[in-house]
Amino acid sequence: MIGYGLKIAVIDTGVNASHPHICAPTHGIVFDQEDPESSCEDVLGHGTAVTAAIQEKAPEADYYILKLFGSSLRTTGSRLLQAIE
Repeated sequence: MIGYGLKIAVIDTGVNASHPHICAPTHGIVFDQEDPESSCEDVLGHGTAVTAAIQEKAPEADYYILKLFGSSLRTTGSRLLQAIE
């Protein structure tokens, strides 16, 4: 049971939880509580690919996905620090 008991956070473009390579439970964390349209759905695919690669090594872990990036892989340093907190 590789990864059992681990909690892994992925700060990226979100996740497409229905993608066939996403094999472990994923929990979406809404980053911007003030944005009514905020979701963890991955529109670029990067976060889904990163999550799938980590899940390949630790399939029994719990995954927490925080969507920091939207339509591009750019953000500010303050938003990144806020996401890490």
